[in-house]
Amino acid sequence: MITKKDMVATIAKKENVPKSLVDDIVTDTIELIKESLKKNDDVKIAGLGSFSVKTVQKRERLNKKTGKMVKPEAYNIPSFSIDVTFKEMLGASFMAK
Repeated sequence: MITKKDMVATIAKKENVPKSLVDDIVTDTIELIKESLKKNDDVKIAGLGSFSVKTVQKRERLNKKTGKMVKPEAYNIPSFSIDVTFKEMLGASFMAK
Protein backbone atom coordinates (compact mmCIF):
# COMPACT_ATOMS: atom_id res chain seq x y z
CA MET A 1 0.00 0.00 0.00
CA ILE A 2 1.17 3.52 -0.74
CA THR A 3 0.19 6.34 1.58
CA LYS A 4 -0.10 10.06 0.90
CA LYS A 5 3.23 10.52 2.70
CA ASP A 6 4.89 7.92 0.43
CA MET A 7 3.41 9.55 -2.66
CA VAL A 8 4.64 12.99 -1.62
CA ALA A 9 8.15 11.69 -0.91
CA THR A 10 8.35 9.85 -4.25
CA ILE A 11 7.13 12.81 -6.31
CA ALA A 12 9.40 15.26 -4.44
CA LYS A 13 12.44 13.07 -5.08
CA LYS A 14 11.54 12.43 -8.74
CA GLU A 15 10.88 16.11 -9.52
CA ASN A 16 13.63 17.42 -7.20
CA VAL A 17 11.30 19.78 -5.35
CA PRO A 18 10.63 20.24 -1.61
CA LYS A 19 8.28 17.74 0.04
CA SER A 20 6.32 20.63 1.54
CA LEU A 21 5.47 21.95 -1.95
CA VAL A 22 4.34 18.52 -3.16
CA ASP A 23 2.33 17.98 0.03
CA ASP A 24 0.55 21.31 -0.50
CA ILE A 25 -0.27 20.38 -4.11
CA VAL A 26 -1.57 16.90 -3.21
CA THR A 27 -3.60 18.30 -0.29
CA ASP A 28 -5.06 21.05 -2.50
CA THR A 29 -5.95 18.47 -5.16
CA ILE A 30 -7.80 16.32 -2.63
CA GLU A 31 -9.61 19.36 -1.23
CA LEU A 32 -10.62 20.48 -4.74
CA ILE A 33 -12.10 17.03 -5.41
CA LYS A 34 -14.02 17.14 -2.10
CA GLU A 35 -15.35 20.65 -2.73
CA SER A 36 -16.43 19.74 -6.26
CA LEU A 37 -18.31 16.68 -5.01
CA LYS A 38 -19.98 18.79 -2.28
CA LYS A 39 -21.34 20.95 -5.12
CA ASN A 40 -22.47 17.80 -6.97
CA ASP A 41 -19.87 18.40 -9.71
CA ASP A 42 -18.17 15.35 -11.21
CA VAL A 43 -14.36 15.24 -11.31
CA LYS A 44 -12.67 13.42 -14.19
CA ILE A 45 -8.94 12.76 -14.12
CA ALA A 46 -7.77 11.39 -17.47
CA GLY A 47 -5.89 8.14 -17.08
CA LEU A 48 -7.19 7.57 -13.55
CA GLY A 49 -10.98 7.82 -13.38
CA SER A 50 -14.03 9.83 -12.41
CA PHE A 51 -15.35 10.88 -9.02
CA SER A 52 -19.06 11.55 -8.73
CA VAL A 53 -21.89 11.65 -6.21
CA LYS A 54 -24.53 8.92 -6.31
CA THR A 55 -27.86 9.15 -4.53
CA VAL A 56 -29.05 6.14 -2.55
CA GLN A 57 -32.81 6.23 -2.94
CA LYS A 58 -35.28 6.06 -0.07
CA ARG A 59 -36.43 2.44 0.40
CA GLU A 60 -37.47 0.10 3.16
CA ARG A 61 -34.64 -1.57 5.02
CA LEU A 62 -34.37 -3.89 7.99
CA ASN A 63 -32.95 -2.41 11.18
CA LYS A 64 -30.93 -5.40 12.41
CA LYS A 65 -30.84 -4.15 16.01
CA THR A 66 -34.61 -3.78 16.39
CA GLY A 67 -35.81 -6.22 13.74
CA LYS A 68 -38.19 -3.53 12.44
CA MET A 69 -38.47 -2.23 8.90
CA VAL A 70 -37.41 1.41 8.54
CA LYS A 71 -37.51 3.82 5.61
CA PRO A 72 -34.52 6.18 5.89
CA GLU A 73 -34.29 9.30 3.76
CA ALA A 74 -32.33 9.26 0.51
CA TYR A 75 -28.66 10.15 0.93
CA ASN A 76 -25.59 10.80 -1.19
CA ILE A 77 -22.39 8.75 -1.33
CA PRO A 78 -19.14 9.38 -3.20
CA SER A 79 -18.44 7.10 -6.15
CA PHE A 80 -15.32 6.38 -8.21
CA SER A 81 -15.19 4.81 -11.66
CA ILE A 82 -11.85 3.65 -13.01
CA ASP A 83 -10.74 5.04 -16.40
CA VAL A 84 -10.68 2.49 -19.23
CA THR A 85 -6.96 3.03 -19.94
CA PHE A 86 -6.17 2.50 -16.25
CA LYS A 87 -8.27 -0.65 -16.24
CA GLU A 88 -6.43 -1.95 -19.30
CA MET A 89 -3.05 -1.19 -17.73
CA LEU A 90 -3.96 -3.28 -14.67
CA GLY A 91 -5.19 -6.11 -16.87
CA ALA A 92 -8.34 -8.16 -16.89
CA SER A 93 -7.07 -10.44 -14.09
CA PHE A 94 -7.11 -7.52 -11.63
CA MET A 95 -10.68 -6.58 -12.50
CA ALA A 96 -11.90 -10.18 -12.16
CA LYS A 97 -10.97 -10.37 -8.44
